[in-house]
Amino acid sequence: MLKNSAGNGYKVRRKRLAARLREDAAGSPAIALFFAGEETGLESFSVDPTFFYLTGVDEPGGALFMALREEELHEVLLLPPSDPAQARRSEERRVGKECRSRWSPYP
Repeated sequence: MLKNSAGNGYKVRRKRLAARLREDAAGSPAIALFFAGEETGLESFSVDPTFFYLTGVDEPGGALFMALREEELHEVLLLPPSDPAQARRSEERRVGKECRSRWSPYP
């Protein structure tokens, strides 16, 4: 669940991280991937603190993908569907070449 619906503080944090990535990459493309974590069933779920710090999301199964190419930043927040039927449909899909982003260094 997103703790802050406005999300401005989280956006600022991601922008700071992007600036650091840009500095460390020295002009090369860079990516960062963060996971929320998964429920194990043995103990109560505890979100990864870095994932929460950057997104404000405290649900299991989430992922944040950040990609930087030149001055262009792409962010994708992936969350599992709350509807089990939708989850089954999503698992049946295949990602094809047409889904690759224009900034991808891979053909």
